[in-house]
Amino acid sequence: MEIIITENQYNRVVLNEQSDRYFSDSNKKKLYSDSNIEINAYGMNLEKGAYILPLTHGFIQVENLNPSSQIIFKIESSSPIFESFGFDSKQKKHSVPIPPNTGGEIKMYFNQSIGEGRFTGNLTIVYVIPGKTPVLKSINIPFFREGTVKGDEIKKQNEIYYYCKSKYNSNLLKSAVDWWRKWLNNPSTKDRFAKSFKYDKSTVEKHFLEYNNILSQIPMEHVISDKVSGGYVRPKRFRFTGGYDLPIFVNCRVANDYDENEASSLLIHEIQHILNDYHKFHSYEDQSYSNNNSSGDNTSSTPKTNDQALKKFLMTQGFNDNSSNKITKTYLRMIENDEIHLKHPNEVMSTLSEVRNYLKLKPDQKITKEMLINTVNGQEYPNSDIKFFLSQWLYSKKTLSDFLNFSNSIAMGKPNTTDRNLA
Repeated sequence: MEIIITENQYNRVVLNEQSDRYFSDSNKKKLYSDSNIEINAYGMNLEKGAYILPLTHGFIQVENLNPSSQIIFKIESSSPIFESFGFDSKQKKHSVPIPPNTGGEIKMYFNQSIGEGRFTGNLTIVYVIPGKTPVLKSINIPFFREGTVKGDEIKKQNEIYYYCKSKYNSNLLKSAVDWWRKWLNNPSTKDRFAKSFKYDKSTVEKHFLEYNNILSQIPMEHVISDKVSGGYVRPKRFRFTGGYDLPIFVNCRVANDYDENEASSLLIHEIQHILNDYHKFHSYEDQSYSNNNSSGDNTSSTPKTNDQALKKFLMTQGFNDNSSNKITKTYLRMIENDEIHLKHPNEVMSTLSEVRNYLKLKPDQKITKEMLINTVNGQEYPNSDIKFFLSQWLYSKKTLSDFLNFSNSIAMGKPNTTDRNLA
């Protein structure tokens, strides 16, 4: 059977808060709510209505619904199933401040010696709004363990976890951070940023100093879950503080299967989301930018779901039969399952960063038509980053030259106006 794109490769596109099912409203169980606070469990098996053991850890989200007051939240006590808790990466205690209209993630580590069957774990929580009486509540969380393979499962998870930690290590993270530092601190990047937002030099330097501060404090956290994504970052609204609570979560069960290039791309992709949460890199808001083409020949007449017409169009652009087939299948799969990653500015930016890294481009080098065509045509199974990038091009309805012109202007701040092959 021909493999067009592996599940793990395709799952790499499902990485952030826009589509990660871990944060989906359809995959949460409300544990408690009142007029001030809401607590939800995520990652629970909703079919069983419980967390299925053995697990390394699970997650709950605590959200401050109060529009004007900070809440101090604390886990007062818990039953033996809860071995320990982890708040955000900067908190060392079980008491955390939650600013108005924000929330945070709490990791729950479980005692694996608990026996089989269905049972309930109890949490006693307390929260305080300054000037008001503390609120004390008891919350029950259901658990379920079946079968007698507990020891084998724990051993298997340990193997997954330790291999993941050795693969996604500090050197790999440093390499991804260094790539971003090199790109950020290039004069052409700062020039593009200044022109895009009409900032003066001092404002640009202030923002880029903050970018570099963020880069110096990004940790990784290795998790094991049945989520389909290989990695994600915490959604902006689920951060306890306004500081550097910015870990990249690597889902070892999926990410262990990535090759060296894919592992590096995963971290580069997620770092873009973190930096973008502080200040986006370009002023465009959505794919409406793509409706203004500078030349008449574009893909607007190409049916989104007609694979033969799309494949034929790609071949007129210089892609061979094999690569046209694989790009078409990737694009149509994304249209059907993951359209947000074709059009959302944050995703377009992350994919652009991955492609530039994969092509080993310097900050002052442009992505060219020949570069993409020759790379894709020269591979039996084209790199997934480039296929995603080309899928975003097809979705934009731009000519390839115009799409590259736009992409390079984002990355470099100086679009090409003389050579149609050098966007």
